[in-house]
Amino acid sequence: MDEDTFQQRWPDATIKLAGRKSFIGISNEEHKRLRKVTKTPINGHEALSIYVPNIEANVVSALEKWSQMVPDRTPEDDEGKKLDNEEIIDTLIGYLNAGHESSAHVTTWATMFLQTHPEDFKKAKVVDETLRIVSLSFMTFREAKKDVDFKGCL
Repeated sequence: MDEDTFQQRWPDATIKLAGRKSFIGISNEEHKRLRKVTKTPINGHEALSIYVPNIEANVVSALEKWSQMVPDRTPEDDEGKKLDNEEIIDTLIGYLNAGHESSAHVTTWATMFLQTHPEDFKKAKVVDETLRIVSLSFMTFREAKKDVDFKGCL
């Protein structure tokens, strides 16, 4: 994509939902700054354990609010047995973790293997270029920075 004409941008409603200061709501420069400032304090078991109680409290609070919005819509299995709160919470956290950790895990191992095989690292530059052009997100949005003539249409 032409970076002079288009910029990646999420819809306003999505930014509002995720938060103005979330990674999707800030500029590329601010994103780089935040990642640099936050990556060191959150890496590793010891550092992460500091955040777990706060994360848990936020997740529980959000799930409690959601449960009030959709009363008695608890999922049930084929025999009609409803999932209890612990099953629902643990499953949702599992989905959240799977979506985050799988990418991080593969990236970590790929980095390790490329570091030990410099000849393959040179070939991997294509990955860097691919990531520059194509987002890893399952969907991405672009907004025109200026008028664009596309097959005779503005």
